[in-house]
Amino acid sequence: MLYHPSFLILNQTSFDSTNSTSDYLLHLFILIAVWIVLLITIIFGTIGNILVLYVYINRNDNKTCTFFIKMLAIVDLIICLILAPLELYQTTTGRSELEFFKYKTKKPRIG
Repeated sequence: MLYHPSFLILNQTSFDSTNSTSDYLLHLFILIAVWIVLLITIIFGTIGNILVLYVYINRNDNKTCTFFIKMLAIVDLIICLILAPLELYQTTTGRSELEFFKYKTKKPRIG
């Protein structure tokens, strides 16, 4: 069985009361495990990338590999500070998109 964030929601209104307690506990366990993994990723990823940036920004060499490592650390820091918390929010609420990122687009007319 594939686990999608919508399966992990414990407070949804369409929760089937015929599910056994073991299914409920399994979903709760998976939700807690996802929270722990994402929080560890956010905390240690942020700290590690800040340390990498601190070390490599203070270097005075202009090598391509130094620039590459700096850019990787910046991109990874953005992922740890923005995308991982958004994934945590999505997993917890079960929404496929965040409300403030939605925008209406006009459908093209055919014919």
